[in-house]
Amino acid sequence: MADFVVYHNPGTVGGPVDLRNPNAIFTDKSAKGVRGARVWLMTRDESRPPHYYLCSYFEATDVGPNPSRRFRTKVSGKLKWKAKGTLRIDQEPWFRPLQRAQGNFAFGLNPISTPGVVAALLRLTK
Repeated sequence: MADFVVYHNPGTVGGPVDLRNPNAIFTDKSAKGVRGARVWLMTRDESRPPHYYLCSYFEATDVGPNPSRRFRTKVSGKLKWKAKGTLRIDQEPWFRPLQRAQGNFAFGLNPISTPGVVAALLRLTK
């Protein structure tokens, strides 16, 4: 199964993650290859330096246009896990290599290719 990360920047998007709908994300990035994959939703707070959190992950089943929002594409699916409160991840040993590989999360919806990250994420969500 493929794994993708998507990063919610509260400063850019205009507020915190809406965890009432943790099994959907919106993006302008191509969602090619995401159907059937796990999508890991991460965010940060406004502290300096910021703290990063894992919000949820879901299996993507639906990919399509999103005409009602500012982002072109909506990816949604079956919720597999949702944080109860906050799950801080920036102190995990795998986080900084993931952050670097994701261009400090500037790449948007992007595959996870950093070794060991998916296994670590799955352990955190057990």
